[in-house]
Amino acid sequence: MKHIGLVLAALIVVTACTSSKSSTATPTSTVAVTTDPTTAAPSTTTTTTVVSLDPSMPPPVVDVPYLTAVMAKLRMLDLQHLAVLQRDHQVTHEVIGLLHAEYSKPEFDNQVTRASDFLLNSSPNLRPITERGPLITTPQKILTSSATCISFIATEDFSQEAATAVPVRMDLIVLGPINRADDPERLNVTPWQISFAILPNDVSHPTPNENLCLR
Repeated sequence: MKHIGLVLAALIVVTACTSSKSSTATPTSTVAVTTDPTTAAPSTTTTTTVVSLDPSMPPPVVDVPYLTAVMAKLRMLDLQHLAVLQRDHQVTHEVIGLLHAEYSKPEFDNQVTRASDFLLNSSPNLRPITERGPLITTPQKILTSSATCISFIATEDFSQEAATAVPVRMDLIVLGPINRADDPERLNVTPWQISFAILPNDVSHPTPNENLCLR
């Protein structure tokens, strides 16, 4: 009987140990995956910079876009002097000031004469003031360019100015440095005045190939 009791005791111990081992769960581990923001694909942004030409600042090399900007400013003075002529019906000090801001001699003298002739025309071919735009001068070819003189061929479009259709024409235009004494009110924001504006095929004037800057 003593041996049977020992065997039973041994079985109980073994059973208890086995039960204890089987009731213990195997530990598991969880790995958290994170993304380093420094390794994420960078976003790309495309920006477009629009460069506006400043007609008051000549570029190192004068080109057609710069001259176009200059002429747009000068032709606004033209638009203003015509409006004042129609309003006052005489060549006033204000008209002279606007003409002198845009033109230097000899073209200034021509423009004063044209202003007087304009007043004699009872039905000028002009749109109403409220509907009128400036003469559009578009440089096509630069003939001469220096710090003291620029000559070029340009188209002259009167479509925004004239009441009835006027053909686009070609002009030879010469610019010289502005004399600020001619423009004390600084109406002209560019550093240039028009000294010549003539038709290239006008036999009374030099041909486009002649360097008017030497005159």
